[in-house]
Amino acid sequence: MTQTGCLVTLAPGADPDGIVVDSASVYMLDPLLKKIPKNGGPETLLEGQHPGNQLILLGADLFWASWAGDIFTCTTNGSSPNVLAGGQANPFAIVGDVDNLYWTNEGTSDAGYQDGVIMRLSRQGGTPIALATHQPTPIGIAVDSTWVYWTNQGTIENGFEDGSVMRAPLAGGPPQLLAGNQLYASRIQVDQDWVYWTRSGPNGVILKMPKDGGDPVSLATGQSSPAYGLALDGDRVYWTTNGSGAYNWTNGAVLSVAKLGGALRLLASSQLAPGGLAVDRTSIYWSADGLFKLTPK
Repeated sequence: MTQTGCLVTLAPGADPDGIVVDSASVYMLDPLLKKIPKNGGPETLLEGQHPGNQLILLGADLFWASWAGDIFTCTTNGSSPNVLAGGQANPFAIVGDVDNLYWTNEGTSDAGYQDGVIMRLSRQGGTPIALATHQPTPIGIAVDSTWVYWTNQGTIENGFEDGSVMRAPLAGGPPQLLAGNQLYASRIQVDQDWVYWTRSGPNGVILKMPKDGGDPVSLATGQSSPAYGLALDGDRVYWTTNGSGAYNWTNGAVLSVAKLGGALRLLASSQLAPGGLAVDRTSIYWSADGLFKLTPK
């Protein structure tokens, strides 16, 4: 694997999980909501009252799940802040479409995190609706025009070997199992035909399978724990690996592979526990004790 491209540090010391981009800016939860010009410049604090992890951008609006259990929104200039839903049980990953938001509630410690829920809510607010209940630590989520997809990390009693990839109709209906026995199933993405997800752990794996079911296909194996961030463009799959404790997490990396499979491409090595990432037409952005941009991706 050969590392190439022009690497730029956009925000030294930043450590966001949630990263999204538009034509001019990078938005990040660090854990407060900030933005920074894509070509470099000063950070701007957009919202400082609702720290969180995962972040999405729909049009000119940002949405995220706050640590306090709120689903929160504001515009890309920080205006019109609003709590759309409160009282959620450890909300984490969030996605959206033209009409609705969808997110994972990981559940509660009293229930061993086996009471996770997949939620739906109008982007305008209202009453949240549970699309799937009794899920064991749902952690990743994706959506297409018909289905919501998610990963269940599994249960501690089974060593997380009972993780799974699931889907349910957006309009409501019974959940469907797409792939079971997925150790530490984590992040998930979909394109027109395929579901892609990561399995973390000491020997992380990047996998895909047809959206309507079939055998999982490994795109990358032996990824240093955990295979954490995950993103797609038209041709490739991108991910971050956290590295290992034996190296004080300084051997993390950013990689990609063609959706059809093949040789891995190393985009950045010797990264300190890289986490979230995002891609646009030309570049990739990720966090690793700083916010970085690599062009071309």
